[in-house]
Amino acid sequence: AAAAAVPSLVVNMGGAASKGKAPTQSGHAHRGKVATAPETRQSKPPVPRFPRPCPPVLRVPESTLALQRVLSFSSIPHCLQISSDADRIVFASNRCVVVQTLETGKQLVLKGHTAKITCLQLSADNHLLATAQGGSAPDVRLWDFATKDCLAIIECKAVPVSLSFSQHSQQLCVLIKAEGKAQLVVYDTAVARRRVPGAPVATAKADPHLIEAAFVPREQERVVSLSANKPRVWRLRNGGLHAVVVDCAAVLKQSAALSALDFSKSELQEATAYAATSCGDVLHVNLARHTVLAVYHLHNSAITSLSVVDGLCITGTEDCLLRAWPLTFDDYVVEAEFEGALSAVHACPRGVQVAAATQNGVLGVLDLTQHVYKTVLRCHTQRILALAVADDEQSMASIALDGTLRVWDTTSFTQKLEFQVPGDQLSAVAFATSMRLACGFETGTMRVFDLQSAQVIAQTNQHTKRIGFLEFGLHNEQCFSAGDDGLLVFCETDLSEFTPVHRVRVQPQSHKRSVALSDDRLRLAAITVSGTAVLVLSCRTFEELLQVDLDTLGRPQSPLHSVRFHYSSLLLVTHGRRMMMVAVHAHTASVAQEVNEAHSGEVTAVHSGTARYVITAGQDETLKVWEAGALRDMLPAVYPLDSPAQDVAILRKICSVISAGDGLQVWAANELQQCGEQQDHADRVGSDLSPGMIETSSIPQPRVTRHLPRSLEASRIPNTLPSERSRVQAEDESADAYPRRERGQQALGEALSIADLVPDLTAEYNMHSIPHKHLWHRHHHHHH
Repeated sequence: AAAAAVPSLVVNMGGAASKGKAPTQSGHAHRGKVATAPETRQSKPPVPRFPRPCPPVLRVPESTLALQRVLSFSSIPHCLQISSDADRIVFASNRCVVVQTLETGKQLVLKGHTAKITCLQLSADNHLLATAQGGSAPDVRLWDFATKDCLAIIECKAVPVSLSFSQHSQQLCVLIKAEGKAQLVVYDTAVARRRVPGAPVATAKADPHLIEAAFVPREQERVVSLSANKPRVWRLRNGGLHAVVVDCAAVLKQSAALSALDFSKSELQEATAYAATSCGDVLHVNLARHTVLAVYHLHNSAITSLSVVDGLCITGTEDCLLRAWPLTFDDYVVEAEFEGALSAVHACPRGVQVAAATQNGVLGVLDLTQHVYKTVLRCHTQRILALAVADDEQSMASIALDGTLRVWDTTSFTQKLEFQVPGDQLSAVAFATSMRLACGFETGTMRVFDLQSAQVIAQTNQHTKRIGFLEFGLHNEQCFSAGDDGLLVFCETDLSEFTPVHRVRVQPQSHKRSVALSDDRLRLAAITVSGTAVLVLSCRTFEELLQVDLDTLGRPQSPLHSVRFHYSSLLLVTHGRRMMMVAVHAHTASVAQEVNEAHSGEVTAVHSGTARYVITAGQDETLKVWEAGALRDMLPAVYPLDSPAQDVAILRKICSVISAGDGLQVWAANELQQCGEQQDHADRVGSDLSPGMIETSSIPQPRVTRHLPRSLEASRIPNTLPSERSRVQAEDESADAYPRRERGQQALGEALSIADLVPDLTAEYNMHSIPHKHLWHRHHHHHH
């Protein structure tokens, strides 16, 4: 059609132009040339050009991991609540909010906060949950407690330190504090439920020393605040808060300071307040007349937390005592002695169940009528340094800066044992058998613990500085250790004596993973002193099998940070955050996969995971799961953490990943099971497993004393005395759940002569463990 629209052209090869010849643009025809068409002719329609399709972005599915359980809690006031039906307990764990069912122990973790949680509050009707965070972007989040959905986010100008709901949860009082300033802010929760960022109902500047503020029960107009030396009663009127000071200078001791606040909740009496002090007193305050009615001396140490319900006042103190008092305060009716100072107590409205948290990492619930205590959670109180998993995966060990070694049951993730080592800091841990555990220390000493007898059965000093790497060889006939002194030591052992047979100079272990043991326990990889090469050694003959040099691989001379085996390959991480998968052949090595920046900060932990996945953690507070065969081509699945993870472990039997930072987090890894692991678990089995489990009675419970004063009716507390706590003997462990695989091993070569070996030292060792007897006496808590 386009060709038909073009006028006819006449070609004149010679002579005069004939009639009907087509003129050129100037009106004249050119000889021997084709005359062009006029400008008025129609042009061809443009050919549509489609953009080149972009390749799809490949990413490891986010469903690979799912946070299942948190083994830590924030041991600070205002971060612990028990529901009104005494069925669930709510507590904060760094940036997470954990709701745990008391009967089943199942946890539901609420995530969304980007900084450490400072306080939380559950409404009396269990409909709303308010949580607050500090940091550079402080805010308050409202949650639907039934559906666990976040309803609204309220941005704050300063860090919230206290939260309180009014009657029927219609209003929320927030106490925020900054540098030398404090402010009370009241919000309408109905507006927040509609996800509308409404303005505050009322605001008021307050004393910068305020520690708590709360609505008076069954009221919406009165708020009571507590500072170090005086309470104040605020009344909400016309969009403002107006305060009246309660004068307590005459009754408050000179060195005492107010520390906790709660109210009487009886509907038959006028609401009154109770304020605890740092000298063990409780002030009874009349809110209508703004006066102090009475002062009761209840403890000889500071009261850290207070909860008033159903005619009882529950006090928790720094001297590890929890007491339940009638509101006449004649004498306490129940006393429970804990392992550490109490940081928070909260009783359900019926006054039957009391949740208590201690500063040494114990969270539990006490039944006042049955005199029964149930431990909900035990955890480390400082940053965790390393993890170790037993070959049968029935137990896991962790060490932390709090100076404790804890052994966990991986089925229920409850603590079985706890060791404290005074005078020396733990630095490395490894299972020799399911019942024997070895630990390295900052002083270069290694000790072997027998978990069944809770005793030290061996001690050796092969290093002069901190031990950072510790592992056992096949059938536990060898022990490998490396430390800050730059030595990798091979020892022959029967777990009672350690005989050094070989040493290799490697990179010092200062917080680096510079040594790794293969899954079959036949090879060791160690970063050399220069930091630019990796030695692959035979565990049997100690000979050098291969040296992988960065120059040979064609990579820049950036020092190596950590090394890890991934089946037949090596995972290398440099200080420049570059991660390389190096394929190791008989006598050569080549880079198979590489990613330039694994984390935005330093890589703190690397785990080979499974045949398909690689797991890393970094200072950027993230956990990443990588496709091992496509490190560069596929983006990893990224999971935010509460703190930088210092170590990562995998439980293949139950398909779980454990990350260790300020606390332990358990991740369900169903995708790891579905990916079809190609490694037989027998590669890792080689220990002589001994039957028997630790009795659960090795964990102490609080000493609960029933105390019934004459002035109190006997019908309030049942006359049944608490029966002696029975010791539960768990089922015997399986001797070995997996058959051992016969492997071709090189014969041990000629014995190597070692000069100037460090002698094996046996020193007296003081160990603090949980005593099996006299669990209920205070003076037995610090036996060494």
